[in-house]
Amino acid sequence: MHRLVNSIIVLLFFVGSISAQVDITGLSGGEITTEYNDSPASEGIEKLIDNSPSTKYLTFHASVWVQYKSPVPYVISKYSLISANDAPERDPLNCILEGSNNGVTFYELDSRSNIDFPTRGLKKEFTVSNNSGSYLYYRLKMTNNSGNILQLAEMELIGVEGTLSTELFADFSIDSYFVTEKPVFFTDASLNMTTRQWTFEGGNPATSTDAHPEVTYENPGEYTVKLEVSNGTSTKEKTVQIKIKDINDWSDFVYPDVNLTCENTNNSGYIKYQQLVLQKGFSSIEDFVKNCCLVIAKELYCTVDEANEHNLRTINYKLNEGGSLSYKGGNPPTIEIGFDMNYLNSFSQSHSDDVSADEIYGVLCHEICHGYQREPRNAGSYADGTEYFGFIEGTADLARLLTGGFNPPRHPRIGGNWTDGYNTTAFFYQWLTHTKSSSFLKDMNRTALTIDPWSLNSVCISLFGESAQSLWDEYQTAIPTLGISDIYGSLSAFVEINSNKTGIIIENIRPDADIAIYNLKGILLFTQKSISKKMFVDISKYPKGIYIVKISQESVDVLKFVK
Repeated sequence: MHRLVNSIIVLLFFVGSISAQVDITGLSGGEITTEYNDSPASEGIEKLIDNSPSTKYLTFHASVWVQYKSPVPYVISKYSLISANDAPERDPLNCILEGSNNGVTFYELDSRSNIDFPTRGLKKEFTVSNNSGSYLYYRLKMTNNSGNILQLAEMELIGVEGTLSTELFADFSIDSYFVTEKPVFFTDASLNMTTRQWTFEGGNPATSTDAHPEVTYENPGEYTVKLEVSNGTSTKEKTVQIKIKDINDWSDFVYPDVNLTCENTNNSGYIKYQQLVLQKGFSSIEDFVKNCCLVIAKELYCTVDEANEHNLRTINYKLNEGGSLSYKGGNPPTIEIGFDMNYLNSFSQSHSDDVSADEIYGVLCHEICHGYQREPRNAGSYADGTEYFGFIEGTADLARLLTGGFNPPRHPRIGGNWTDGYNTTAFFYQWLTHTKSSSFLKDMNRTALTIDPWSLNSVCISLFGESAQSLWDEYQTAIPTLGISDIYGSLSAFVEINSNKTGIIIENIRPDADIAIYNLKGILLFTQKSISKKMFVDISKYPKGIYIVKISQESVDVLKFVK
């Protein structure tokens, strides 16, 4: 009798355990995120847990992690993956499942190699053996079969509810550009602690007890960061080494490959394009496009690492006869840019070679920006009047204003809205750059990763503490009184190159101005303090190309010259 009762109890316990097994990705309050936010609009990360094998998550990366945060801790016993509808080479080949209780430090729970999905919509289930750990965060790292795209239709995480550990644990996260001049943001991610003490070697401040300290580093180098935490009875610490780079060092920039095609090499527009590229100081159209990539990347990103992580690796540049003046198609790692040679034929007949050279460079800057800019989340579609449209086309025209410019010049006009895109939005962005923050474009581009849903209002409140509407109204009122310096920045200093291109003359500078010259790789070639209002610099040994002159006086002027 006792044996029968015990068997019933065991059976009831077993049945109860089975019933407690749930797919935690379906829990209310759960959050799904991913390493890269480059998915097409209809193939975002939310499709990975929508319980529909006919939809899919897609990223333009060969490897990626996806992360699910559960509303309460769970112990995972198994997980499943469902292959997407097409292109088997995009299927996950290898994967690693990890767990964490603070979203910073993860522990490996399971790994799989050479996963085979012979058919589309196939479900593969994997058992997590010997796991008793209870976690809030679950991260799945995946690598595809081949190519630069990974996709997956569905992910399930199956487990039972658990409890969190009460053990003291020292940990922290770092959010930073990891460069000089920009703050490094540290966040205490320790568990079950009551007090903390930070130590920052080479940083300012050198110590802190804040939960979210901001630290700046004056010089590049490797530095130790230590966090010590206590719960009153015991103490734990975490120590890491961080590497701070020079913000002006872009020597590691990864140039995309440029594949040039031309519909008709006998078209006079093609011949003119080649002539104008030579006039700009470049030996080929491919070199012209590559260097433009670096110029634009430096406007959109604070660091070379950020730009490289955007993963633009190939540009198919097409010179066409007819069609759109210029366009950009596709997404990183491969994009296509087209340009109408017939447009250049017409434009060059009524403009000088200098103006025509500026025109092809300005148009290219706009399209290259489309290849490097981030895409804001849930900001509408590419349609007139949406936040998305204003960001995409306004950013591209601002990038052109800051680099290739418009020649003949264009000027802001009263009316419209910041969602109109192109010049209307770009001049508003330019005004914000000169009146609110010189790093506005870089900071706004980064908000495409951090603000969801994205809107310019959210950006302005985040960066300036003011609404987009109030700033727009202020800008509209200011337009009739704007001078050239308000539109294009300070023009107090200027640079001229002599006729034989052996030297430059820098004028309208203070006697104690700091002068620096960089090539487009960000390498410092020259630095010196001025001793008069005019300064000559010998550039006879500089190779042909575009150079940047940084003049630091009451404000900082960044100018360029072409040899």
